[in-house]
Amino acid sequence: MLAVVALVGCSRAPEQTGTGAREAAQAYYDALIRQDWPQAYVVLQSESKKQCSQEQFTRLAKQYRANLGFEPTTVHVRACEENGSDAIAHVTIGGPKQFRDAVSVRKDGDAWRIHLSSKFGRK
Repeated sequence: MLAVVALVGCSRAPEQTGTGAREAAQAYYDALIRQDWPQAYVVLQSESKKQCSQEQFTRLAKQYRANLGFEPTTVHVRACEENGSDAIAHVTIGGPKQFRDAVSVRKDGDAWRIHLSSKFGRK
């Protein structure tokens, strides 16, 4: 008896290059975790910056972290659902506990930027 074994090539799927929405969300949350308020503010959409000064944002960002109830150490963007020039990024913030969040990401000129929710930093 002759056994024939067909070898199927195993190749990795090509790496997908992001459009920038996922990367913007990662940069934003990384800055929040590091308490780098100016860097997190840079990633905000211009419309959000018009509605919230850097000083207001810093106060709200500190409150956002305090509302987590634990010291965050990691951020993972689980998914980023894009629809044209809008996207929703779903993130998990890790540490002694975990917290799941979502943020609106919008195209602002040629770059993706965070659209700050009116509920940001508020309970």
